[in-house]
Amino acid sequence: MPNENIIYFGDTAHLPYGDKSASAVAHYSEKIAAFLTSQNAKTIVIACNTASSFGYHAVLKQVKNKIPVVNVIDPMAQFVSTHKNFKKVGVIGTKGTISSHVYRERIKKLSPNLKVVEIATPLLAPLVEENFYNTTISKLVLAEYFKNPELTDIDSLVLGCTHYPLLKDDIAAVLGEKVTILDSSEVIAQQLKKLLEEKNLLGNSENATQKFFVSDFTETFDKNARMFFGHKITLAQANIWQ
Repeated sequence: MPNENIIYFGDTAHLPYGDKSASAVAHYSEKIAAFLTSQNAKTIVIACNTASSFGYHAVLKQVKNKIPVVNVIDPMAQFVSTHKNFKKVGVIGTKGTISSHVYRERIKKLSPNLKVVEIATPLLAPLVEENFYNTTISKLVLAEYFKNPELTDIDSLVLGCTHYPLLKDDIAAVLGEKVTILDSSEVIAQQLKKLLEEKNLLGNSENATQKFFVSDFTETFDKNARMFFGHKITLAQANIWQ
């Protein structure tokens, strides 16, 4: 959606969310939602699995149904449920996401006969943050995680963290062609476009803008932001906790 204006907020002061308490993540999510609505956002995407698990209802409460809110879990659960060939789905994510069992609950609600197994892979997000993807180290870590007997005979794997798509090639190399890798970023983008079209909110700006805010500026995050977005961007610090 190249014609959409993007307002991004990265909570660098509190990352990673994966090992934070549910109440803390809900509090952070509510504050961020207030900031984004103050910037006249027409839709909010909670682009974090842990925040989607623990902060979704806090965001809904904050926006008071004035604008749509999309989390990164429900669209993936819906996507998985439409694929009748899947028999055993694996989910990898942070400790917070996996301990919530949100993927298993949402997928099983839609497809009761589908087997869903979840394992926490807390080392993966830091590997991406430190640019250790597509390396021997990342493949070794993944191979060790995938030795978990819970993942035996999975036919598909949900990447339950928004860092993990950068590890997709490494994961494919370790698991082989028999396992379908499900990238939430692609599913969410498709779902978001559909939602905007249905609500007649799809942007048509010929000079779309992107504004990037963080709660604490660090050189590492600045570097990672360029890596994710594909070119140089400007980060502005916004203290929303006062």
